Order: sequence, then C-alpha cells, then structure tokens
Amino acid sequence: MLKTLLLCVLSAAFLRADSLYLVALNTTALDGTNGDLVVDFISGGGPEQNAISIAGFMTDGTLGTPSPTGDVFGTLPSTVIMVTDPVNSAFNEYLTGITFGTEMSFYLDVTTNAPGTGSAPDEVSLYLLGTDGMTSLVTTDDPTSADALLTVDIDGSANGIPTTYNVLSPSGVSTDMTFIPQQSGGGGNNGGSPSPVPEPAPLPIAAWVWLFWMYRYRKPRGRYREHPHYRDGAGTRR
Repeated sequence: MLKTLLLCVLSAAFLRADSLYLVALNTTALDGTNGDLVVDFISGGGPEQNAISIAGFMTDGTLGTPSPTGDVFGTLPSTVIMVTDPVNSAFNEYLTGITFGTEMSFYLDVTTNAPGTGSAPDEVSLYLLGTDGMTSLVTTDDPTSADALLTVDIDGSANGIPTTYNVLSPSGVSTDMTFIPQQSGGGGNNGGSPSPVPEPAPLPIAAWVWLFWMYRYRKPRGRYREHPHYRDGAGTRR
C-alpha cells in the first residue's frame, strides 16, 4: 500500500521535471531478437538527489519480465521512476526482457539538481543487451566502450547534457532524442509517437521526500550489484 502511494506521489512530482526528452529508437535490425532493454541511472556523488521518469512507452515488440535494481518504481509500459541516492543507492537500473520489434519510443523526464563540488553529474544511460543482461547487441561510438545508445548528464542546466551515439553495427539501429521545452501543454500525436505527457499539479517537494524516505527505511537495503555498464563518478566504464 505504501509503495503504491509512493509511486503516485513520485509520478506527480517528477513529471514536472525541468528536462523533458522524446526518445525514439529504430530497431529494425533486431526485429524478432530476444534481449534486454536496460536503463541505468547513476549517482555522480551527490550531495543532491535526482530522479527520472520513463513515460508514454510504446513499442511493436513484446516486453518480458523486469529485473530492477536500486530505487526503481513501476513497470513498463506504465510509468517507471528511478531515484539516485549517493549513499544508499548510487547504482539504479531498470532491466526488462524484450523481444525487439522495429521501433520503440518514450518520454524521458529528468530533474536538474547540479552536482556538488568534486562530484560528477548524475547520469542516465540506455543499452540494448543480449539475454545475459551483459553483452551488447549493438556497437556504438560511445567513448567509454560501454556501447550506450544515449546518455543524459545532469549538470544543473535546464537541458542537461544529452548525447546520442552512432550505431556502428548492425545497420538498421539508430537513436533519436529530442529536447521538448515545457512552456506549453504539448501538441498532437505524430506518426504513432506517444502523446505528450500531461503535466499534473505540482506537489510540495517535502511530501515526496518524506514518503520516499519512509519507504526506504521500511525495506531491507543491500549493496547495489556491479554491472558491466556501470560508470564511475568520472563517467568511466568499470
């Protein structure tokens, strides 16, 4: 019950984040392939927390069983929310099995709390992996050799630092990420893309922080697991 209430409060709070992106992936070359869709959300060291929401998820593929790590709430295709905590949950991951189709798209909404002195920005990254959850199905020009398709570094600016990487192989896989200014309520549907996420009424930040910490200390905590795509505070693949 508390977890459900927490998810509702977090959804309302975080869908008003300052940076909103529409992410669209062409996965034609992977059509019919079984694998894992992975979103990592890494703390750069704090001290501030950040959160992301993944909403309006659409694909012509078939989602499988999710395997979240860290502070992750919700299940695709419904809204998924992830929260960084530099002390208790520096590594957060939403991993779900998927039989890829030819396309997928979603909205990525990101808070914009800047890193403290000596800390790196919190970072969001997206991967397409094999069923072992480790081997990348694509090769990209990601300079860390982690084969990310995109990253967003939360540096405190309104847009953050969004980066999409070119897919070197196979051909027929590509990523597009478009920043959406939030001055207005959004437009209509376009060629099957998800409809813009409506902005709910804002909630006091203290409310979701209180509920989040209540939930955190009611559940057992464990060390986050090491992951082959985990990047340290300097953005280096470990």
